[in-house]
Amino acid sequence: MHTRAWTFGATLFVVLLAGCGGGGGGDGTTFNSDYSPSAGRLAGGVQGAPFNYPQTTSDGSSITAGTGITDIAGQFQFGFYQPETCTSTLGANEQTTQSCVATGNPSYSPTTLTICGAAGPPLAAPLLTSGNVPAYTSWDFFSDQTSINNFASLQLMCNVNSGDPLVTGIKLAVDNTAGVSLNFASPTFQQDAAALQTNAQKDGQAHNWPSAQAVNDYLTGIFRSSRAGLYEAYQRNTATTGYPAGSLLGNFSAFVGFDGHVDGFFDFTGSDSQGNTSTPPILASIPFSGGFPTIAPGGVVNFTYTAPATAPLPNLTVNFTSTAYGATGTYQTADGSIAGTTTFSGYNLGTYGVAFPKYRFLKENVQYTRPGSATPENFVMTMDIGYDNKATGYLVNFPELPVGASPTPLYLDWWGTLSGNTLTLQWYDDVTNTNNPANKQPFKLTLDPTTNTLTGAFPGYDGETFITFTTTSPWQGGRQ
Repeated sequence: MHTRAWTFGATLFVVLLAGCGGGGGGDGTTFNSDYSPSAGRLAGGVQGAPFNYPQTTSDGSSITAGTGITDIAGQFQFGFYQPETCTSTLGANEQTTQSCVATGNPSYSPTTLTICGAAGPPLAAPLLTSGNVPAYTSWDFFSDQTSINNFASLQLMCNVNSGDPLVTGIKLAVDNTAGVSLNFASPTFQQDAAALQTNAQKDGQAHNWPSAQAVNDYLTGIFRSSRAGLYEAYQRNTATTGYPAGSLLGNFSAFVGFDGHVDGFFDFTGSDSQGNTSTPPILASIPFSGGFPTIAPGGVVNFTYTAPATAPLPNLTVNFTSTAYGATGTYQTADGSIAGTTTFSGYNLGTYGVAFPKYRFLKENVQYTRPGSATPENFVMTMDIGYDNKATGYLVNFPELPVGASPTPLYLDWWGTLSGNTLTLQWYDDVTNTNNPANKQPFKLTLDPTTNTLTGAFPGYDGETFITFTTTSPWQGGRQ
């Protein structure tokens, strides 16, 4: 696990908690980067959906109504309250100053979004363990498939943007903050919502209902895109006979592609701050791989891998569970002698630099020869571009190398800005890799917003030729 990356992530978590509830979303016409700790977003960018939530006042004495409209990033708010203890001090000239400190955990309250004039169900408040802005799809709102399909169908019917909504995002045709009540589980939903379609058509567009295939393509595509990324965390074993809790520690990584395929590794190469370690049963990275199963209502997907009987840990079971808030990973041997768990507080680490990503770009199995070495190593590349047109990305070993390994684990990152369709990037200096002279010169890639791809030459950290993305082999991205 990469200390630098997680230091960055922890810093953003502090920034998120420094805000106060409310204020997100604005008038829905622009991107509001001044987000609060209670922010959520509709994956893919669903713009123009009114939302409302109960907001506890700062002194905790009463509850007011918070409202807003989702912006181009699909940003909305939950109700948020942070208990505080305040003290007053009488100073010079008898002036009183008050200081407050947070006491206890914050609490959240659900929000209700209105789509094309129809009020959706209350969306459950986020978990306290989430360190970045969670992304919600239609799968997260309902526990039955009919409601999910109808909720997505309403968004697509009401969309005023042309082209593929997985590329262009969705902008809703009407702003109806009142919100009529409809039964999304109704088999005659389109007939029930006929008045909403008529209202949307006032802008002169057809606003036809999408086909069942179009709904399925959108639901599958937006879910896979929003959950894709590199998940990294530190795993700890749970207590079993012969292995006390926390004595088998190490990395746990999972790369989830836009097609839903999962590749991952975990190891037992770490130690905790108290030095609680046991002799690991295996030193090498332990792989797991496979595809996400069918997406389930509720937005939770459980991926399970079982190692073959000939593996170093025979019949080992690895489970990876993805939710709107991040993911969890567990492992257990067939005889139960070794077991452990980890929690991922966010998607790929790029989201710690881009809280509201518009595009995510991923590439697995990248061969890179670090400066001063003659042997290529395996890496993954990942990058987010936000709605504010700022980009951040990184190159990291996959599987992760253990702490103290030779060569040392490599983590190199870059930043940049998107202007029009030109993405200008530059490598960060990396003080932990002093033998790698940074290439200071900016370089440019070209975005094709119709396919969510990048093309152009991407030089290495030292300025040498690294990888070139072409029109026939571009860097594939996905709308977030």
